[in-house]
Amino acid sequence: MGVIKGFTTGRPYAMQKMNQQSFVTDQYARIAFGKTVREYPFIACSDSPFDESQYQNFQRVCQDDGVPFPKKAQVDAKIDDINALRNRTWTEKEVSDKLARMQSLKKKYDSSERNRLLNKLEAAKEQGDEARIAELQGQLDKLEVPKLAFRTSLLPNKKSALPSAPSQQDRLAQLNMQRRRDNAEAVRRAQILERVKIRKIEERATTPANGSEIPTPANGNPAKGTAKNNSIGKAPLLPHLQKLQMQHHQAGKDKKGIPQIHRPLVDDDIIASLDLEIDVEID
Repeated sequence: MGVIKGFTTGRPYAMQKMNQQSFVTDQYARIAFGKTVREYPFIACSDSPFDESQYQNFQRVCQDDGVPFPKKAQVDAKIDDINALRNRTWTEKEVSDKLARMQSLKKKYDSSERNRLLNKLEAAKEQGDEARIAELQGQLDKLEVPKLAFRTSLLPNKKSALPSAPSQQDRLAQLNMQRRRDNAEAVRRAQILERVKIRKIEERATTPANGSEIPTPANGNPAKGTAKNNSIGKAPLLPHLQKLQMQHHQAGKDKKGIPQIHRPLVDDDIIASLDLEIDVEID
């Protein structure tokens, strides 16, 4: 994501039209990221929407450079500029100039003529035609085909029949999917560890410690004042377990406060009450 500041020309490079036909252009876009303005070829520009991380990165760069973040009115105006350019009616002279420039660039950087001469030269060598070899070699020496920028070429890709390499958008989608799988696995592991920890705490809490049993008088009734001591020797429950038990106990009463039959706490109840502080998004 960046701000389009204008256009300029630079070292020619090859691109493809919608019909897969190759052409040469020397046009670059001047893009601003905060205070930094750089020139980018159009092969580096994406026609897909930017994602949230790209938006946040641009916002952070603007903030660090002290550049005001674009307002909605500015963005709307830029959209109008882009649509006006796309819908612009070209004059006949502009179309002619454009075609002439494209033909000139293609002729200068098209290596098909060189390849044609090389094939003829190879055939002449196989036939042992010295005169023809000298003639073709002279034509090749006079033919200069400069290289296009960014390792681009006008030649058709011989591997086009093979599956194409994944695009940047595909790679990002695969990376996000893997991250979601990793997050889900992290949650699963955290739940298992927390479940084991809870079971150990509950086992310690329900096992009486030595000397913690309350003596019972001969009449079979507990001594007065001992009700408050019946938790001696038990480990305190974790805060979220105390809250869960209280909610469970309240749910076991009807509106009049009469206790009702209710099921005991199970692992799923405990896990559901945990706050693992892990954000997970699974498709």
